[in-house]
Order: sequence, then C-alpha cells, then structure tokens
Amino acid sequence: AIKVAEDLPNGESATVVIVVSDGGWKYLSTGTWTDDLDQAAAQADNIIYF
Repeated sequence: AIKVAEDLPNGESATVVIVVSDGGWKYLSTGTWTDDLDQAAAQADNIIYF
C-alpha cells in the first residue's frame, strides 16, 4: 500500500485499500476443508461465519 501511494503522481488524490485476512482457524470446525465438495457447498448456505 505504501509503494502504491508513493507511486501516485503529485497532487493526485486516491484511496488505497489493504485487506488482511486472519488465519481461518474458526472455519475448520465447519467441515469446509474436510467434507466432500458438494456437501460443503450445500452446508455453506446455512453457516454463519462471523
């Protein structure tokens, strides 16, 4: 983000966004990574992740 901001032309206004994810540990208990793909996809609609 700093490099992108530094490369902006002088006087130009911009919004630079950086997104950082967590490790994903809270999702392991949902079966998303271990179940059959079709089963995991079907369950995804019924799980509140946050």
